Amino acid sequence: MNVPLTAPGHPEAKQTAPATSTEIEDLGPGHITGNLTEDPELRFTPTGRAVAKVRVCYRDRIKDPKTEKWFDGEPEFYTLNVWGKQAENVADVFTKGDRIVAAGSWSKRPWTNREGQRMVSVELTVRDIGPSLLFRSATIERPDKDAEGARDDS
Repeated sequence: MNVPLTAPGHPEAKQTAPATSTEIEDLGPGHITGNLTEDPELRFTPTGRAVAKVRVCYRDRIKDPKTEKWFDGEPEFYTLNVWGKQAENVADVFTKGDRIVAAGSWSKRPWTNREGQRMVSVELTVRDIGPSLLFRSATIERPDKDAEGARDDS
């Protein structure tokens, strides 16, 4: 059975029931490079842990072998979930349009759209994320080594 692959957040999509942990399929490690389609959405779990949802658009650059001209491929949209202090940093640093590079673990999560059709969202639980240096430079702010909590891997 063909199940459309798309990501929640599309204007015509509405998640009607959250996926249970037994429905989520782990696809293993992976990475993505792309542009943020909106500002990161920061929220906190009931226990106070930060989580940021980041929406990314990825497009292949394709060269037409006949004309030798480059063009953009079809856009693909993905949701990235960033946790802990890194989620807060993402919300502080990135804005819509920024190009990012992220690595983590891919998973498939089923959901239901407004028409009742079962869909599958492919999401990345981020382990590491940063700005892409392909089109611009970045400045790294280093924490004081003696500062409490200088390294927080949560």
